Amino acid sequence: MKSIKKYNKKGSRKYYKKNKLGSRKISKKIKYNKKRNDKKGGVNEDPSIFNFANSESQKKIQKFMLTNRDKIKSRFLKSVCSDSGVCIAFGTESNNIKKFFDNFITFQYVVPPIMRIGNVSNNGFINQISYEREGYKAYTILKSSLNKVSDNLLYEYLVGQYINKMTLIFPCFLETYGIYKYNTEQDLAYVKDNTNITTNIFKDNLTYLSNPTIAQGCKDAQYLAILIQHLSNAKTMFQVMKDPLEIYFKYDLLNVLYQIYFPLSVMGSNFTHYDLHANNILLYEPVKNKYIQYYYHPKDEEQYTVTSFKCRYIVKIIDYGRAYFKDETTDSMKIYEQVCNTPECGNTACGVDNGFKLLLPEQFPGSWYYVSSQKPNISHDMRLLDTIKYSNYPLYPEVTELLKDLNYETQFGTKEITDYKPDVINNVHDVLDALDQIINMDKWIKQNDFLYSKLSFEKIGDLHIYEDGRPMNFIPNK
Repeated sequence: MKSIKKYNKKGSRKYYKKNKLGSRKISKKIKYNKKRNDKKGGVNEDPSIFNFANSESQKKIQKFMLTNRDKIKSRFLKSVCSDSGVCIAFGTESNNIKKFFDNFITFQYVVPPIMRIGNVSNNGFINQISYEREGYKAYTILKSSLNKVSDNLLYEYLVGQYINKMTLIFPCFLETYGIYKYNTEQDLAYVKDNTNITTNIFKDNLTYLSNPTIAQGCKDAQYLAILIQHLSNAKTMFQVMKDPLEIYFKYDLLNVLYQIYFPLSVMGSNFTHYDLHANNILLYEPVKNKYIQYYYHPKDEEQYTVTSFKCRYIVKIIDYGRAYFKDETTDSMKIYEQVCNTPECGNTACGVDNGFKLLLPEQFPGSWYYVSSQKPNISHDMRLLDTIKYSNYPLYPEVTELLKDLNYETQFGTKEITDYKPDVINNVHDVLDALDQIINMDKWIKQNDFLYSKLSFEKIGDLHIYEDGRPMNFIPNK
């Protein structure tokens, strides 16, 4: 498939983050007449009486506000965002929600039961935690390690701190709130062995690590846990594709893929997920029977098209434990070098026995399916498309043609190819180009409009995402 355009074939599109919003200072001059006439008799009031009454009123208001502060905040959040998951998904009021629950990290407002999600695996286990304060609810998940050689959760936490910055720009990521250590082996075993915990045990059996070190990450690798943003009732892409009742998902598949590969292309030289498959993609419907109008803005809107479509889902990419990242202060390679120079990590072993194995360089090209978290690979994250290609899922002809052009070497990975070749999809930039070409076809636009008209779905609002690094902007429908 020929691409209508190619973006920076050997790198990613760079961010130029600009703060265009200035601040306006608003000054209000309130003038009080020292002499106020009584309405009936025109008698002047004593200013001292007025000031005293005003002062007493202010004290009563302040006392009321302090006494009912939590209820007032709860009512405000309920009025602007009755479902915390919806606001968190769109990035609106998320900071206020976090503050309301003490950033979730103290577990003060946890409401049992604490439920297990899925089964215990070689890498660990996951628990859903419910929070409630003054009738307002929110959710997190706690991801716990199981042994020293599992993917190291300190590393996933560090990747998560980079991803936290990206959550302001792209809606497809989840925030990482904090990292903890189980106080004892018995504390860890109790949580692992109980799928339904009826008490708020995390206040006592976990220690919050405010400034975790590489040494701690190695020494306590099997006792670590990370707290992550959670959207209740989200399904994995794998679950949706296997569900016979989800008959309309094939119409939304391209729109879902666009939400994934737009940011992966923009972040190409700074981020590779390295474990991108259908079970690491969450699909969240903010409001049933409603859709979001997406607008993806290229840097140069005069030369390139703003890609827009309707979709009922917000996509969330999860599980960053094998990812490569690079930001202004650190990157995966620097972390690898720190691990190698930390005695607790085994020095020459460079953390192999502490969950840092995939940070090592490849022993030979293709070892461990081309996964080496210390460097980027703009081709590897096409793995999701490769799994769809070889699934039995019904696809539109345009999608089938796109997948035919996919150049992917093995089931679990491929070498990086930065070169452009016509009619060949070699990397995430090529994927985005191909998706752009299809979604902007008149035929596809009409079909997208017809589907949501036929379903009688209403619009939630418009979500604008920008290639140039501006924060995303959600505009609710009035």
